[in-house]
Amino acid sequence: MFAYYFVKNYKGDLSKCALVASTVSSKMIKGIAEKYKLRFEETLTGFKWISNKVIDLEKEGYTVLFSYEEAIGFSIGSVVRDKDGVVAGCCFAQLYAQLCEKNMTLSEYLEEIYKDVGYYATKNHYFLCYDPLKMQAAFDGMRNRGEYTKTCGEFPIKYIRDLTTGFDSMQPNKKAILPTSTSSHMITFFFENGATCTIRGSGTEPKLKFYIEYHNADFKVAQETLAKLHKAIVDNFLKPLDYGFDFPKV
Repeated sequence: MFAYYFVKNYKGDLSKCALVASTVSSKMIKGIAEKYKLRFEETLTGFKWISNKVIDLEKEGYTVLFSYEEAIGFSIGSVVRDKDGVVAGCCFAQLYAQLCEKNMTLSEYLEEIYKDVGYYATKNHYFLCYDPLKMQAAFDGMRNRGEYTKTCGEFPIKYIRDLTTGFDSMQPNKKAILPTSTSSHMITFFFENGATCTIRGSGTEPKLKFYIEYHNADFKVAQETLAKLHKAIVDNFLKPLDYGFDFPKV
């Protein structure tokens, strides 16, 4: 909603503007950027990465209209180079005031965005893992000694990016562009139908996290496909019963 608001209200040349989001955040930001001809940049999780990317883009002459993180962190403008709820709150008040002038609710505005760029159905969740060896076993299974699987249930996989090993089948040289780290697990699966799933170990909690998203112009199709993909990923990749992960209580 923020990204769309800033893009639609910008008075200058949008080709000189950019949007930034972490790799586990919704790809709707990328969809907005592509439709309105902005530059989009993806970073690793955390505002250390996001804010540095914003600074780099500004040095290249871009105006970064908005950057954000999936775990509810927003950065707007150049006063604070971090997630900033104060500025975000003020901008939200401006957005809401504009909608009131149009006699439009926030829900109606969100539907307007969906009609313009499509529905982005998401499922972000986790399993609890208190044993690092179990976490390692799960990722070893997904990597399959470098022979990554080409399907997940009924869903064909187009590309795989492994930021632990540095492998990225999307790149001509098969090497990841984003920074890599052998001390943390993160794999992203890009599916033939446009869906994405990132699976990673939390750096601060005993959690195996996953972020699934599917985009479609039809709300019902988006939700139904997401539900099927979620089940396929849990059954074929995460396998909580096989690896002994604990289910969250809520």
